Amino acid sequence: SGAASSAWSHEWIVFARVLDSFIGTFLFVNFALAVYAVVALAIKECFFGPLSSLESHKLTERAMKYIIFKIIFAGAYVELDLQTITQWFGWFAALGLVKVYVGLCMVSRTTNLSSTPIELKVESLICLVAAFRTALSF
Repeated sequence: SGAASSAWSHEWIVFARVLDSFIGTFLFVNFALAVYAVVALAIKECFFGPLSSLESHKLTERAMKYIIFKIIFAGAYVELDLQTITQWFGWFAALGLVKVYVGLCMVSRTTNLSSTPIELKVESLICLVAAFRTALSF
């Protein structure tokens, strides 16, 4: 137990020293963004499957509007401290992912489901339940 805790403390010291440099911080942020992108794509593929061109366009448009608004908000109201900025952008990233996918589920998929006569699949049911729960939460 003592050797294991010593190894953990040594790893945290090395990690802290790497983050002290600008390149280390840049690499860590790059890694975090890559993990975020992979998780977002995995969620999209798991719940929505391949998107139509209209859905893909609307998803990109919503994401860009959200990102631009949050960058302006963060620039106007957030202190210029690396830790504070990191916390705000982490929170914005999590909320943005949920907001963009809920918007995709509510508008694009429900419009597509109501306009085309297809048999109800599990994915369609998931989208309808998510849209209904989101509508009830407002």
